[in-house]
Amino acid sequence: MSCNRYNFDAHTDRLIAVLEEVSNTGPCTLADLNRRLPFPRAAIWRAASTLKRLGWIRSRRGDNAYEVVANQAMRITNGHLSHPEVDSLADILDELECERDIRFSLAKLTDYGTCEVIEASSASLYSQRRLSPLIDAQAICALAAVTSASAFDRHLSAAIKRGNREEILDHDSGIFSARLQKLKIAGYLADEEHGSFCFPILRSGIIGCSIKINALNPDVPGSFEACKAVALRVMRLVDDEKVNAIRSDRH
Repeated sequence: MSCNRYNFDAHTDRLIAVLEEVSNTGPCTLADLNRRLPFPRAAIWRAASTLKRLGWIRSRRGDNAYEVVANQAMRITNGHLSHPEVDSLADILDELECERDIRFSLAKLTDYGTCEVIEASSASLYSQRRLSPLIDAQAICALAAVTSASAFDRHLSAAIKRGNREEILDHDSGIFSARLQKLKIAGYLADEEHGSFCFPILRSGIIGCSIKINALNPDVPGSFEACKAVALRVMRLVDDEKVNAIRSDRH
């Protein structure tokens, strides 16, 4: 645990540090915490006492070693948690957020045949709760990130089963297959009219993800080219194991 993470004068930092240490290495005594944390013993004791009073930790009988209260741990485990994919792409998403002339969203296959936006630069993008892997470019890219052929087929079957008439027509007419083929060749799907780029990311056996980058003002000359430059730069930032191009002959 790095001492640089903490502000020695911040009571909140001491609370979090003690809770983390008890959670990671407990049961641990006050002497244990004093050896491991970069705070005065009295400050650690006050932080532990506060956590006990709030019901986050307890001291067991006999040696007074601290441990996390089970009910509190279950509250965290069963509560809403960030998606691990968002955490692993934090640096890239931070960089995208600094771009002034684009919007972006990260989508994930959250269930078989169901794709949802899990992180976005605009609140309005979260309203797109269900993206169909049969018709939506970003969802198709997420589907293409699935490396297991059997999982791919299961996602596709589930999407067809719950798809509406328009989605089924797109699939049956060959539009879906054409998009997938274009994705295999280029590594991304582009829509020049609407100034958007989608590409697979974080390939895995069952769960696929994709990023969509949109020009903020697609009607402005040069916005599509600028958006493309950002998208290609992000694709290069992702290492080969997570990348975007589809090289399988599934479909």
